[in-house]
Amino acid sequence: MEDGRSRIRYPGRVLAAIPAFNEEASLRTLAQSLAESLPGIDVAVVDDGSRDGTAALARSLGFTVISMPSNMGVGCAMQAAFQYAASHGYDAVLRLDADGQHPPSEVHRLFEKYAETKADLVVGSRYLNEGGRVSSRIRGLASHLLSLFIGAICRTQVSDPTSGFWLVSSPLLDCFARDFPTDYPEPEAIAILHRLGYSFAEAGVKFRTRHHGRSTIGSLDAAYFMVKVIIALVADRVRRVDKRDERRHVLRAIAMHGRGRP
Repeated sequence: MEDGRSRIRYPGRVLAAIPAFNEEASLRTLAQSLAESLPGIDVAVVDDGSRDGTAALARSLGFTVISMPSNMGVGCAMQAAFQYAASHGYDAVLRLDADGQHPPSEVHRLFEKYAETKADLVVGSRYLNEGGRVSSRIRGLASHLLSLFIGAICRTQVSDPTSGFWLVSSPLLDCFARDFPTDYPEPEAIAILHRLGYSFAEAGVKFRTRHHGRSTIGSLDAAYFMVKVIIALVADRVRRVDKRDERRHVLRAIAMHGRGRP
């Protein structure tokens, strides 16, 4: 069987967006992997107030750098990336973490799932492949409970609600450029896009182990994270959503930038 990476097909103009906070130690290795697995892809590093040489290194590697005024968190960083992509006419945004846990060699699985489903959001799930795991029992339990909760409110199976390994295509890209969760965005965004009528799919991928730095969510924070996200999701369920107004905004943005699916 031919390797899916040997003839990679991009779903239109794709921007690889990499939110980064003090990731100088990991960025060069990630750049090499991108060049090998995704040749020619445009890359934007969102420097989220790093205190090391992340921004300077990203520029030296030929990447676009979007600089945040301070450390504002991954949600704000990704909304900045969506806004950049929407204003520069990209069809899709591929989110990759700077620490190397999202291997560029696995991106073809997201592209293949998109080609199969045309889902507005394709999430790389570490649990759809045998041997998928997280770094601790507490984080695994929190992820499982969030899966059950989000699956119940969205009436669909969600195996990995905390994964940030994403492919976001237009028109959802334009929607996220306008409004995106800023605290713990991954599970909240899945629930919000479902309410707005966008589609979601998961693709089984393999994650790598982080070799440098540390995660922003430790084991002791996982329970707090789970409770906070569930409260936010419950609050969102009672918030009025005008799908027609959202559609008008998105169609206007697509018309301005001349892209997106009909």
